[in-house]
Amino acid sequence: MLAISEPGRRAELLRWNPPGKGVIEQLKVAIEKVGTSDRDNLTVAAMDRFSRLPVDAAGRPILPAPLASHLDTETEQFVRVVVK
Repeated sequence: MLAISEPGRRAELLRWNPPGKGVIEQLKVAIEKVGTSDRDNLTVAAMDRFSRLPVDAAGRPILPAPLASHLDTETEQFVRVVVK
């Protein structure tokens, strides 16, 4: 799965293939287009916003520490998932 961190302690979860893979490919193209001086900044920003989520044997996503911190699970102790 791909997690896209959003403002307000939110994240959008996408299937890795094809939607997530497409987002990452678009990001790679954008990074290649910027000048060398901006490439590092864009890469760091992307690493802060995009995360690939591993899943456990039951198919449940495992939250990496940076995403858990963004969602503030340390104080809230839960994550709400809204499916459209």
